[in-house]
Amino acid sequence: MNESVSRKLPPTLQPSSPLSVFASKSITAHLLRGVAAAALLFAAVKAGEQNEMLSIALGVAAVVMLRGCPMCWTIGLIETVRARHTGCSTSHQ
Repeated sequence: MNESVSRKLPPTLQPSSPLSVFASKSITAHLLRGVAAAALLFAAVKAGEQNEMLSIALGVAAVVMLRGCPMCWTIGLIETVRARHTGCSTSHQ
């Protein structure tokens, strides 16, 4: 990565940073976000039968809880576990 570009990036997105924006402060918090997102997705599917706009809003809320797609959540879980085992701390929730 170009040095001038890497200076403009936040610390969590620096190439040498062991964590990204997907990691959480704790494994418990990360898993709770995943459970909440799954519940929101389930509610979105059920609400879709009655109210499309509510379904869309619940789907968007689930994506926010996952911090992106399910793969983003999984990457965050792996990074959170790795950070716990290596002693790194995350700077965000």
